[in-house]
Amino acid sequence: MVFVSAGHSDATPRNSIIEEAGQKEEAGQKLKRVRERLGLRFRDVEEASARIVARRGNDEFTIALSRLADMENKGTMPSVYRLYSLCAIYRLDMAEVLSWYGVSLSILPADAAVVEHRRTHLVGFKAEEEKSRSRFRWIRESI
Repeated sequence: MVFVSAGHSDATPRNSIIEEAGQKEEAGQKLKRVRERLGLRFRDVEEASARIVARRGNDEFTIALSRLADMENKGTMPSVYRLYSLCAIYRLDMAEVLSWYGVSLSILPADAAVVEHRRTHLVGFKAEEEKSRSRFRWIRESI
């Protein structure tokens, strides 16, 4: 196995970097398929994100046409704010979309367990809005 050090730690296997890039590109293609199935144009997504921006009072939620094209076609990783907007606009479960990018929230507690702290405290990893996730599960079946 070959290791790369340019921009990555020496402990990062080269083939996992390649897989990661392919995964992001595939995630972008999934987002594109959802958008197309919903019959939305780039402009529609941009305008919908502007309504979220107005409601939230934060420009970070904006999805510009060029940014959306980069996400879909170049595998550009969206910010958490843009990902939120896309999930709201497309009615997608954010945990599901994060998994398209290789981030599994289901293993968060296990990852947290490998980090030790001198002081401990109870932490709940279950979102209060768990109920809302079930509303958007229907869209996954059409992907």
